[in-house]
Amino acid sequence: MIITKKIKAVIIWGFAILVFSLFFGSRIFQTINKNIEAGRKISDLKNSISDLEEQNDKLKNFIDSFKKQSYIEKEAKARLNLKNPGEKVVVIIEEELKKTGDDLKEKSNSLEKIWQAIKNSFKQWGQ
Repeated sequence: MIITKKIKAVIIWGFAILVFSLFFGSRIFQTINKNIEAGRKISDLKNSISDLEEQNDKLKNFIDSFKKQSYIEKEAKARLNLKNPGEKVVVIIEEELKKTGDDLKEKSNSLEKIWQAIKNSFKQWGQ
């Protein structure tokens, strides 16, 4: 009977150690997984931060370009029709371009007709 009590005690203690080991092992496993996931998120956030810093630098350079004298002159010329001393302004009116284009088409058509007539007369002359 003494052996059976010792065996029962060993079995009970072994079972208790097994339960505690499983409990703490699962906790350790969960903690490791959380640490790995946190590491991934930190890495993603660092990449995002570097992308945003690069974008911020580009935007700063873009804003700085608005402050340059050359940009201000360009915009004053384009929006306000201003010019520098000694410059001449040329205005192209779209309707005039259209008329010129139509005139060129008419001239082209009449040149084609003339060329066709010349070709026909050579054909007739050759027969």
